[in-house]
Amino acid sequence: MQHAVLFYGLGVDSTAILLRWILEPASSPCPLENITVITAMTGDEFENTGENVTTHILPLMRAHGLRYVQVARHGAKEADGITILSDTRDPDTLYLKGDYKLSDELAASGVVPSYAGIHKCSLKAKVFACETWLENHYDHHVFGHAFGYNAEEPKRVEKSEAATFVTLAEEQADRWIVPLCSEDAING
Repeated sequence: MQHAVLFYGLGVDSTAILLRWILEPASSPCPLENITVITAMTGDEFENTGENVTTHILPLMRAHGLRYVQVARHGAKEADGITILSDTRDPDTLYLKGDYKLSDELAASGVVPSYAGIHKCSLKAKVFACETWLENHYDHHVFGHAFGYNAEEPKRVEKSEAATFVTLAEEQADRWIVPLCSEDAING
């Protein structure tokens, strides 16, 4: 694999993958300088998440020269496109506010996020922005995707497999669902 893209949701699972690749470079699918980390900002992340990532993760990404891209939806419709908030190998800021907030759209339409079935809000707010950026910046034949899921969430992986990569055909890109070990696996 020549290039890899990590969809970085700023949570525990994708952070664990990112840290492992940085701290154990042999575990990464390619050289660190060929990894792009991408985050779709929905405008509604917790402040402490931003503080933790800014304090602990961004310095590591800078030190190892990882490309970090932050994107966001530009409006309510896909036709509005996306905003590239940052694209750098020297990240020092998280643009948590994004451009168009998912919560504003939900409030205007009287809808609350769904945690059952297909996560349409995630598809609309995150996948669309990341996939749009990828389509405009990469040849899909030369990179693989990575997502992080807890090993105890196989149904979440199945849902992701069914719902993501809406615009990519199966044969266009390698992808990895990286299961993180459960506490039982750690304790033997």
